[in-house]
Amino acid sequence: MVSRMKNGDTPQRLTHDTTQYVILLILTLFIGWFLGIERVLVPAMANDIYHISSYLYILSFLAAFGFTKSVLNLVSGKISDDIGRKKLLLIGWLVAIPVPFIFYFSTSWNMIVLANIGVGVNQAFAWTMTVTAGLDLSRSTSRGLTVGLNEAAGYIGQATAGIITGYMAASYGLRGASFLFGIVVVIVAIGTTALTIRETVGFTKSEELGINQAGSSVSFIKMFTDTSWSNRLLFSYSQAGLFEKFVDVVFWGLMPLYLLSLHFSLFTIAVLVGIYQITWGVVQIITGRLSDHIDRNVLIITGFWIDSTAMVGFVFFHGIVIIALLSFLAGLGMAFLYPVLIAAVNDKVKPSERGTRLGIYRLWRDSGYGFGAIFVGILASGLNVRDVFIGVASLMAISGGIVMVVCWINHHKSLVP
Repeated sequence: MVSRMKNGDTPQRLTHDTTQYVILLILTLFIGWFLGIERVLVPAMANDIYHISSYLYILSFLAAFGFTKSVLNLVSGKISDDIGRKKLLLIGWLVAIPVPFIFYFSTSWNMIVLANIGVGVNQAFAWTMTVTAGLDLSRSTSRGLTVGLNEAAGYIGQATAGIITGYMAASYGLRGASFLFGIVVVIVAIGTTALTIRETVGFTKSEELGINQAGSSVSFIKMFTDTSWSNRLLFSYSQAGLFEKFVDVVFWGLMPLYLLSLHFSLFTIAVLVGIYQITWGVVQIITGRLSDHIDRNVLIITGFWIDSTAMVGFVFFHGIVIIALLSFLAGLGMAFLYPVLIAAVNDKVKPSERGTRLGIYRLWRDSGYGFGAIFVGILASGLNVRDVFIGVASLMAISGGIVMVVCWINHHKSLVP
């Protein structure tokens, strides 16, 4: 049993402000709904509207999203420590306003890629702020659960949006469904943020006083190098975050096209991809909470091996029932990884550095969308889709192995007198 109780914590309460905590989860659901438009409709647009055959070109929308989000994660984390969380959350939603219009009026795939830069800005500012603010409000014994609930809201939102818009596309078309659903989500989210959210950054200062961690400030360069590679454990988490995204690239950018080639309907594809996302979203509530009580590294390593197994399964099985089961397995693996990695990084940082340190971690994690899109696009275009599954499975196994080796080294060093 791993205890994370800090001075001043009370086990009876999850958060310092339950109302704000719940509103942040609702906003995260909206963030998931907005991003969920892309999970099925955008790859389908590439196939049905723009008739693009190059996997690498199709996946350029994911690369644009991933690299934009990863860099701005770094900026948003640093700025939010200085000016607060609410302003960046609101900016993130304001930037999203043009996106549904671009989806509807676009005349080329390059405009879709441009729209995804806007989606990347939205996600970097909005989602990063909801999880960071949630951690501000949480007690130290419940950080894993907080991340699990936040990510669950977002990914359940993505899954349900994919299914809803997949159904809407039958009546309104790909463009109409993305516009109607997207603009409603953006308007409601802006109003909710402006009228109900309160600033949470003040909780980090009282938290530092409560646990006696306040001290001399650390430069941004020192935090960056420490989180990226100097600290072995944080390095292992950063590379783990990067490579876990390769699985999501497969399900986001490649799987809809792969299933279309197997002659599944758009709604069926939305359901199969949704199984992956809903499993990820729901189960990570459990794994996030579980990681508050056992070694987080055990869950992280297990998640990598589960996802590696799921990727291999797609090479050999093509029936709808088996694909559904493999989608469930892949979602299960991500549930072991996603919230636990964020909580593990959070364990190693001071409260006053939380936004910046988590922003650095998210820089590496979400750059996995960009690098993953390039990796998957090159393999799918130059070889075939089955080679993509094998390649991603191999990388997941290697990344999990790195975490395992680093943990083993740290454990044995701690035993040396």
